[in-house]
Amino acid sequence: LKILSRITEPSAGMVDIYGRVGALIEVGTGFHMELTGRENVFLNGAILGMKRQEIETQFDAIVDFAGVEKFIDTPLKHYSTGMKLRLGFAVAAHLEPEILIVDEVLAVGDAAFQRKCLGKMENVAESGRTVLFVSHNMSAVASLTQRSILLEGGRVISIGETADVIHQYIGAQEHQEQSDGYVDLRDVRREGKQLSDSPAQFAWIKILDSQRQPRERFFENEPIAFEVGVHTQKDLEIIQLGLGIGTFMERGQLFTIPSPEFGPLQANADYVFRIDVDPNYLLSGEYTVAVKLFGDGRRLDTLGRAAQLSIDPSPNGDVSVAYGKKWASGYFHFDYPWQQIDT
Repeated sequence: LKILSRITEPSAGMVDIYGRVGALIEVGTGFHMELTGRENVFLNGAILGMKRQEIETQFDAIVDFAGVEKFIDTPLKHYSTGMKLRLGFAVAAHLEPEILIVDEVLAVGDAAFQRKCLGKMENVAESGRTVLFVSHNMSAVASLTQRSILLEGGRVISIGETADVIHQYIGAQEHQEQSDGYVDLRDVRREGKQLSDSPAQFAWIKILDSQRQPRERFFENEPIAFEVGVHTQKDLEIIQLGLGIGTFMERGQLFTIPSPEFGPLQANADYVFRIDVDPNYLLSGEYTVAVKLFGDGRRLDTLGRAAQLSIDPSPNGDVSVAYGKKWASGYFHFDYPWQQIDT
């Protein structure tokens, strides 16, 4: 991106660029902490190649987009990190180049501001200008682009329709080692700090078919069950589990399934819990499986991507789907029965 933005010269090869280029690579570059927000808008705009008249024309829209009207005449050193990022993105987002190069800037700010940023990028693209967007956020890539390029090690792996390239990218990702629907979770890296001092934690997870055989690939409408093993290090009066199903194409999980309370549990013991999930809720695609464990009033263990599940289209084409093909991002809670299995 720095080569395309003419920041860095290429070590080999060449790039032909036709049109004015604007780059949103490092948001807030050129800000001066002693200057006010107003002064920094003009300074940052000039650094990005905007003329003073352009900045004056866009000034109100920039400030409104950033949401810092009350603090626009306050020195930037008193801004929070998020406020600086929002102001930097707002200035860069109001450039009017023929080619707009966008890095992971959509990660700045809270969820509402991220939606606003994505909407701005969509407007730029719809106006007929070229947007080169680089991101690991598959939802943003799918929403913003029609064609995509998959890179690996600096080389082009694939160029084509965005949906096709995303599926290829998902398949190429290195997930936790998994064999036939069984994942040993004791060696899987956990979110946040290690939980060696936790009273209990997950030991393994299995994805089972109707014959209770572990598998990782299913057809649409096939019954699916999940079993998780829990190892206790201390006595626990009560535990509760949660299983979440998500996709690489969505932000957050599609739905979560909480368990009832189980207990009491003895120290230094292994317990197994099972849940059967209605297959009508899962269309063809790649899914992630998350598990959470709570006990005695606190979280004991969490694995955001404990396993991966693949659903292939039904071979006979007869698919009955409860809520259609379009999922809203967020959480859905379904009252599927959990069971404690004797070992």
